[in-house]
Amino acid sequence: MLENISTYLLKEDYRLSILPYGLHILKYKSILDITEKEALIRMPKNTVKVIGTNLRLVTLDKLEVLITGKIKKVEIIEH
Repeated sequence: MLENISTYLLKEDYRLSILPYGLHILKYKSILDITEKEALIRMPKNTVKVIGTNLRLVTLDKLEVLITGKIKKVEIIEH
């Protein structure tokens, strides 16, 4: 069963997880822009726009990023 879950997760294009303290993004392509109020993150097939206050970027590794702060809205912009 664990192998099936692992295989499923590896096939995902990306994953967004809204947390009490921010937004965790897995499998992003690049960081387009970030300010205290807005962040634009390039994903494999679209762009994620994060709107909030006191936004800060924490790069976890080349596939994961954490945006901390008060998240007010997350938009998926199709290409």
